[in-house]
Amino acid sequence: MKVRLQKDYNRIMPGKKHRLTSGMDYRVIGIECDDYRIINDKNDPVLYPSRLFDITDSTEPSDWISKIEDGCRYAYPAELNEVGFWEDYHDNVPTVVDVFHKYMAGLCGNGRYE
Repeated sequence: MKVRLQKDYNRIMPGKKHRLTSGMDYRVIGIECDDYRIINDKNDPVLYPSRLFDITDSTEPSDWISKIEDGCRYAYPAELNEVGFWEDYHDNVPTVVDVFHKYMAGLCGNGRYE
């Protein structure tokens, strides 16, 4: 799934540093309750409100596991779908960071998360 950051995203969420480039396309690697997990310009997988983006390719990967909890949709590939995965990733738990990088290398194959 790919999305394009709206050119006027600063109007929607003023005063925040998003580490995103206006008009740029980004890969969505997961969905959490209408937010997209995007690999930002610093190669950091962060959640961003979906309203900041226009969908350019709505095709979701076939390996995503999708579920609804409390009215919110969650969708991730199995490797990234463990409870607490993203908290551990951002806490730099080595095994979790390795899982993420292996997944992205398989997905992108070029070391750049595009």
